Amino acid sequence: MHLHYMRNHVFKFLLLAVCSFTGSLEAQTTLTLGDSASRKIEPKSTDSLFIVLRDGDYAKLIVSHETGLNVDVARPGGFRLGPFIDASEDGADPVTFAAEGAGKYAVVVTNMRETASQYAIAFKERLSLEERMRAVPWTDPQPSPTIERIRKAIEAGNANTAEFWKTIEKTGTPLVEPADSKYDLVTFLWRGENETRNVYVNASIGVPNGPNDLLHRLGETDIWYVTVKLPKGARFIYQLEPNRPPSPEMARVTRQVDPRNHGPKYSCPYETSTYQCYSIGELPEAVPQPWLAKRPGVATGSIEKKKIHSAIQKLDRELTVYLPAGYAPRGKPYDLVVLYDGEDFLEDAWRQNTFDNLIAAHRVPPFVGIMVHNV
Repeated sequence: MHLHYMRNHVFKFLLLAVCSFTGSLEAQTTLTLGDSASRKIEPKSTDSLFIVLRDGDYAKLIVSHETGLNVDVARPGGFRLGPFIDASEDGADPVTFAAEGAGKYAVVVTNMRETASQYAIAFKERLSLEERMRAVPWTDPQPSPTIERIRKAIEAGNANTAEFWKTIEKTGTPLVEPADSKYDLVTFLWRGENETRNVYVNASIGVPNGPNDLLHRLGETDIWYVTVKLPKGARFIYQLEPNRPPSPEMARVTRQVDPRNHGPKYSCPYETSTYQCYSIGELPEAVPQPWLAKRPGVATGSIEKKKIHSAIQKLDRELTVYLPAGYAPRGKPYDLVVLYDGEDFLEDAWRQNTFDNLIAAHRVPPFVGIMVHNV
């Protein structure tokens, strides 16, 4: 801290000396946006030019210089923001910074050489804090052709989205369009029928809270969307989440199935709330899963909920038991299948369908399935 203070103190002293020496030339040494100046600097001396900035302004200067010159920037009080250019460098280098308070900022050039040198400074860019922080309009890195057609129609004055949603209600979501020979464009959609501030997609296809999680509003319409590129044949689960609270401490109670996805759902037992279920996304070339769907004429097994006491753990463990159709307690022994993480099995009817279908097709013998739940 002592060395840092001394360095700033010396720098401030040199700057004040330069300001005093050049006080009569102040009008000539202050650059405005677009100005440039070439200067000669004597050996072992310091020179400076000034620019006037508002608080928060971004400034960009280009300094053309030889080796042996240090370039610093100082705030109006004399404390520096740099250094920006070291004496070992030469060329034309950018000097960029943001103003910390309004006033006159000094670009201080120090010649470390034993001979005179030349340098030039051009004031290239200045942006206010408001300009720097202005939200950039969303641009799709992989635009959906359908979304682009609607965007153009909106720009042409047709903001009526009723026909679009009528079509989507028939085709279902997500919207899938070909990208190339290996990938499809997948667009997640949400209709802002109620008060909507934001919409997120929580999916098994990316990093949570990643760049592809946030849906974007199409103009001032009720269409919220995000388009991602996925491998052809992908299959995934997802939920949509309108009005996610900004604080991670607040309850996220709006995550729900996609209301326009007509396909099967995941982790969605009978009479479960839509807020507990997940939608399943299947691209057109997804590998078939023929065992999942309930088949006509296939006998249905039964499901029983049981508990077993663990003397070691000193608690009751929950079990889900699958019994094949026609199970006979006093018949010959059945094969036994034990599956752990039991709460992940048979929560959806189509999981039981798999057991029933495999037995009916004689791909496996009739078996008793024990699903052991986690504590």
